Amino acid sequence: AELLSGGVTLPRRELASPAPAGALAWGDAAHQPVVLRCGLDRPAALTPTSVTRVISDVQWLEVAEGDSATWYVVDRPVYVALTVPSDAGTGPLQDVSATVRDTLARGPVDTTG
Repeated sequence: AELLSGGVTLPRRELASPAPAGALAWGDAAHQPVVLRCGLDRPAALTPTSVTRVISDVQWLEVAEGDSATWYVVDRPVYVALTVPSDAGTGPLQDVSATVRDTLARGPVDTTG
């Protein structure tokens, strides 16, 4: 229901209708939203030479986009993306990593598509 971001607890935020299946957002008037999407295609940026990062036993690929970054879970049976503003801190990644770790079985990373 809530997500820690930059030391602030953000409430769930309504998505514009029609909201895509598998998408959630958190935020308030003072903070850019943090958006979670599940069931995506393999990210095009995932290649054999991609640098990934392990957080709470979950492997992520970061794709920077201006003043935010989208982090993709790449070692589970479905791709999950978490888009966070640059000032969000590590809370969203840690919280989502723990949930992914406890919910989805780890699998191989597919860097070839």
